[in-house]
Amino acid sequence: MRVLKGTGANPGKAVASVWKYIKANTVNEKRIIADPASEQERFMTALSEVKASLTGTAQVLRDQQNEKGAEIIEIQLMMLEDSNWAGEVQNLISSERVNAEYAVCLTAERIAETFKNHESQYLRERGNDILNIADAITAGLSGQNGQKVPDTPFIVFAAELSPEDIARMDITMLKGIVTEKGSPLSHMALLAGSLDIPCITGLEQGIDSICSGDTVVIDGREGTVALEPDESLRIEAEKEMTDRSAARRADISDEMIAKCPVKLYANIGSISDADRALKDGAQGIGLFRTELLYMDRDDMPDEEEQYGIYRAVLEKMQGRPVIIRTIDIGADKEARCVSIPKEANPALGTRGIRISFADPALFRTQLKALLRSAMHGDLRVMYPMITSAEEIDDIRKAVDAAADELKNEGREFRIPPQGIMIETPAAALISDELAGRVDFFSVGTNDLTQYTLALDRTSSTLGRYYKPHHPAIRELIRISAANAHRNGIPIGICGELGSDPDMLQEWLDMGIDEISMSSPKIRRTAAELRRIADGMKDDGRITAPADGKLIPMEQIPDEAFAQGLLGDCIGIDPDNGNIYAPCTGVITKVARTKHALGVRAADGREFIIHIGIDTVRLDGKGFTCTLRENDRIRRGEKIMEFDPDVIREAGLSPIVIIAKLP
Repeated sequence: MRVLKGTGANPGKAVASVWKYIKANTVNEKRIIADPASEQERFMTALSEVKASLTGTAQVLRDQQNEKGAEIIEIQLMMLEDSNWAGEVQNLISSERVNAEYAVCLTAERIAETFKNHESQYLRERGNDILNIADAITAGLSGQNGQKVPDTPFIVFAAELSPEDIARMDITMLKGIVTEKGSPLSHMALLAGSLDIPCITGLEQGIDSICSGDTVVIDGREGTVALEPDESLRIEAEKEMTDRSAARRADISDEMIAKCPVKLYANIGSISDADRALKDGAQGIGLFRTELLYMDRDDMPDEEEQYGIYRAVLEKMQGRPVIIRTIDIGADKEARCVSIPKEANPALGTRGIRISFADPALFRTQLKALLRSAMHGDLRVMYPMITSAEEIDDIRKAVDAAADELKNEGREFRIPPQGIMIETPAAALISDELAGRVDFFSVGTNDLTQYTLALDRTSSTLGRYYKPHHPAIRELIRISAANAHRNGIPIGICGELGSDPDMLQEWLDMGIDEISMSSPKIRRTAAELRRIADGMKDDGRITAPADGKLIPMEQIPDEAFAQGLLGDCIGIDPDNGNIYAPCTGVITKVARTKHALGVRAADGREFIIHIGIDTVRLDGKGFTCTLRENDRIRRGEKIMEFDPDVIREAGLSPIVIIAKLP
């Protein structure tokens, strides 16, 4: 077995035969033509054919309730319908009397050149979109329809692919995508994500050594292609494909979603997205990206415009929670109407909440619109890119100032719950302090990964280092979740990692309260959560908190325990210094000296775990416990350690006792 490496662009494993896709070899050299009007007609015919193909694909995706995929295809349509672009091609044909193929390619190259050196990888990818559209049109002009698409399951390998290329394939047979070029931010990769198809870009060794018909296993998370895979790898990939397919087909009703152990919310950017979210069973909106209101315009949205949009979304959601994030422009997201200084490293510059602080008028306008709209539903406001407690204090002052203005204007308003995004290591590490100042947390896993691993998440060359499952990321989220619950506030996940099937078990273990995702993924995620939860159902058993020899209650060398004064109990003469959770539940008490823990089971039963006899006098020596009150635990997980030798050297007994409190 040989393994090739690329960049994971959409997670998932697949096994199937290789189909090498080779784009039509069109001839685009310059030719002088005699009849410009006829050549212009050829161009418009080819343009119409590509439009018709994309329109049909967008409709198929909408029929499949794949709103995200349809939107990606419609972006390509918008580019095709750009009158300036088409007009430039026709003018070039007319003024220089050149053939349509040459005019299309030259115009596309000129436009793409304007994106080529842009700081934002996302915008650089839009230049590639223009070139891909030109390829589709010239293929039509030359009468090249390309290869016959397989009618059996296949994984497509290509130098590069566009959404137009995928639109011409049978997506029911397309099981995976591997390209030499492109990045996880290309529209092709985003379309693959909407179709739930594993995808790899930037294959380092190219596709020359791969033959059509070969059987391969791909891993869209790790970015690996296994040639001549062994049987165990094939079986594992086949099982994942079957599970993924079953989850997509699962008949999950809104009532079933309501019974999920985690609330399932949708990420949106517009009023129409809210309609889609409701159809997909969203229990609320976990992230409304308000920066989309500022993009592609020369003037900023005023208070009335924003108020109208926020109110409309709240009313559509009919009392369900709606978390609206304040403007998060900067780095890879730009808006002409918002002035941002030119910076050498924009990802580490003026973005997120820093934009709001840098432009008080912009911030005040948005806050006033939000406070007014809070009268019309369950609004919760969230602030991005927080790194300190002082920023929260400044936010509170800005909110109070906006409220004072509205009061003076005689307008109705309400100050809704205020939350923050955990998307920097700084916020995660001081989350205990931050949790005491806000009403909720939401983890932005995309940026948290970027800032923790010190890489630009939009880079096409650093894909191999972008690892959202990195232990450091998971630990920062675990810390944030523990501190949120310790302070009595909920925590959600709103980044791409939230709906990752491989992470759902961890979210349950951490006690994550809500997950927000693109709405087409909600029912699939609900099906997977139900499957996991069914396997986790607590049977009510209480297991021993330590390894060792059982000691009956009456033989415990302590009268209080032996006589059952603290409830029925058992003792264990320990084999080692590990203490395990006897049940799934929460920690209710941690003794200052760490020698005792209180635990509440999921069914409400209360227990005390006492390590040793009279060990309180050791004042914590020999005991290690990082848990605090309200931390969630799962039966069987190690929750603390102690040193039996330290206890014995002090002339004490290390017997571990678990008592059920009356």
